[in-house]
Amino acid sequence: MNEEPGLSDQYRKSSPWPMLIALGIVFSEVGIVLALFPVAVGGLVLLLGSIGGILRETEYVSARGLYSLGSPSYSSPSG
Repeated sequence: MNEEPGLSDQYRKSSPWPMLIALGIVFSEVGIVLALFPVAVGGLVLLLGSIGGILRETEYVSARGLYSLGSPSYSSPSG
């Protein structure tokens, strides 16, 4: 039994997205409170981009579906 308990080879690296989400919330709130609208918009873009990164990293969405501007293509059920 050479394995270390509690460690998994599947999760070797930490994700940067939680820190970026926190920064996005802080920048958007500071921009709104201080009426610095470019900072608020930048914070919201950072927040939404980070949420998209989390969804892509956890494979809830595909990269093609995340970056396409049109409606997602669904495969029709064969029957």
